[in-house]
Amino acid sequence: MNNLLPGARWRMMVRSQWHGPDARNAAPPSGSKGFYRVVCVLLKPGHSELQSGSFSSADAQHGASYVRALIPEYGAGSEQFALKFSIPASGQRIECAGTINPEGCLGKIVVHRTRADSFEAAERLVRDAVAHWLSQLALTFDVPAEVSNIQVTELATGNHSIEVIAPLVEAPAVGIRAAADSTEVELYASLYREALNTNSSIYRFLCLFKVIEGVLSRRARFDRSLVHKGCIPKRPPELLPSDPEMAKDWLNALFPYKRHIDSVSWVFPPETFGKRMNWVIGTRLRPLRNRIAHAILDSGEMTLSTDQSFELVTVETWLPLTKCMTRHLLSSEFPGCLNVCTPRRPDVEVVSAAEAAPHDNVYESPAMSNIRVMAQRVNPAIGTPAVEGDQK
Repeated sequence: MNNLLPGARWRMMVRSQWHGPDARNAAPPSGSKGFYRVVCVLLKPGHSELQSGSFSSADAQHGASYVRALIPEYGAGSEQFALKFSIPASGQRIECAGTINPEGCLGKIVVHRTRADSFEAAERLVRDAVAHWLSQLALTFDVPAEVSNIQVTELATGNHSIEVIAPLVEAPAVGIRAAADSTEVELYASLYREALNTNSSIYRFLCLFKVIEGVLSRRARFDRSLVHKGCIPKRPPELLPSDPEMAKDWLNALFPYKRHIDSVSWVFPPETFGKRMNWVIGTRLRPLRNRIAHAILDSGEMTLSTDQSFELVTVETWLPLTKCMTRHLLSSEFPGCLNVCTPRRPDVEVVSAAEAAPHDNVYESPAMSNIRVMAQRVNPAIGTPAVEGDQK
């Protein structure tokens, strides 16, 4: 997992090995027609259960949400209780069990039995249904509701399909460069950071594609300027690597921390090897962007629910390559923007706390060690809630 593209979302298959010449050992990785169990782990924004870079199956996670099922005093015995409800899905109703975490809140939504033709079909059925249910919850109670990851188990074989996010890599402080003194670079960098900060694959794709569009528009502007001056713009075609070995070198050049990345099959759809980037953008990425934009950004009445996962699957297929192409285009357009400082001349250095403190006679108020806000209803015309604090 350490050799995957950082932050990429992928699927890990865990196969059961049965003793003897058991037919279940030959089951197809995609799954067969039959019963599946699907577990959706919920995530409370800003409260990650797993440490960065760690991985756990859905069965070993508690999950978290803003849906309270038990008062805090009964949270210690939460495993003795569960929520039971059903959700409409594709002309049927799927029975759900909601597990309760130690804080007394809904943590996971489990569908113990659902019929499907494959792992993908089972996940899509349940993911869409749970997404609709969570959207109604968010609308009614004004609370965020998010699925962190999904685990699908084929009951006939005991095989599992587990959603995993490849760990991000910590940045070395001494490798950080000074902020670029360029408004253009700032604009692109801010949108790239927005893409990384979101948990939504669709929003991440839109942000990255906007960066790609911006670079292409910038190039078109420069080309028009050259034509106006009587020159002929010449730009060599930008090709994606033609084979997996070249792709590994290309990937590692895009990430300045020199981490060895060889997750080629997870980044490059087979039809993209050796193709022009403009071909990928025009025939794959832009149509996908237009379909998403038409569904959620165009004016008029709503015609498509963003809870439906058919576009999500496509987005997650193209998202890794979109991210890599974004970095390539930025590096080509703004040479050096991806470079890391060398240890010999760092822009950021580690020093003692005393050395980093200001050495002047300007007065600073003491540090505040505790702030306590007393919540109460206040007329805005009169005042604001009281704030108590202790200073040291």
